Amino acid sequence: MNRILNMMRYEIRIHWRRRGLRVMIISYALIMLVAIVQTISAVGLSELIAAGGLSSIEGTTGTEWMLLVTWTLTSGPLAFLMPLVLADAIPYDKQVGMSELLKSLPMSYPQYLLGKSFGATGALCLGVIGVLLIFAVPWWFIAGSYDVSVFLAMTLLAVPALAVINTMLVVLAAAGQPSAFRGLLIGIGLLIVLPVVIRLSHDNLIAFLLPSRGPMLSLYGPSINTGYMLFGHPVEGATAYIANVIIGLIEITAVFGIVVGWRQIKENNT
Repeated sequence: MNRILNMMRYEIRIHWRRRGLRVMIISYALIMLVAIVQTISAVGLSELIAAGGLSSIEGTTGTEWMLLVTWTLTSGPLAFLMPLVLADAIPYDKQVGMSELLKSLPMSYPQYLLGKSFGATGALCLGVIGVLLIFAVPWWFIAGSYDVSVFLAMTLLAVPALAVINTMLVVLAAAGQPSAFRGLLIGIGLLIVLPVVIRLSHDNLIAFLLPSRGPMLSLYGPSINTGYMLFGHPVEGATAYIANVIIGLIEITAVFGIVVGWRQIKENNT
């Protein structure tokens, strides 16, 4: 366990030293900032202050506005784009010869995979959660007072869950690639091409298996009441979300087992 944790801490530092993750998080923060500026420009700062936020103007609650804006601006990039900058976590080691050095360390290949994938996910989570916490106060004044417990549940539970599932899935799926570019292609194919090619349907297991994570994205979004069918039974809201998380974790476990097993087969044949 200590070896995995040490690898995880090392990977978090490495990813933050590389340009890709920094650019992605800064871009995400700028999107949040632009949304705030546009809202102030459209409504007017004095009107927002006088009314106590958009919720009073629109006749809704501050919590609804906060979730609508922050989850919409966060969930899409977190599901489809942000994991792509981490897809080369393992192929990059092979490309620069780092994997040969790591073979000399007292660490098994499964430990290496877990350390790399947890490190990539941890680096992403730190950036996204940090941005959300920074903008929590501005959204309080713009959207209106909101339920802090709901905001913390979204930030500290829903965001890491989505980041863990899709980022680890991409990192592990790209583990066998010989170069960073090939790893990126695997990530694009998994997160973008596959959901487009396979038509998303709410009426079967596909909606829960696809990396588009429809039930997870729908939890706080405008389509919160969208119904899904799982094994012939209707599921929606939090139930669909939890089912999607469990299926996602099963997918990660399966890909992890395939990668480790394939590595073992290759070593036995050499």
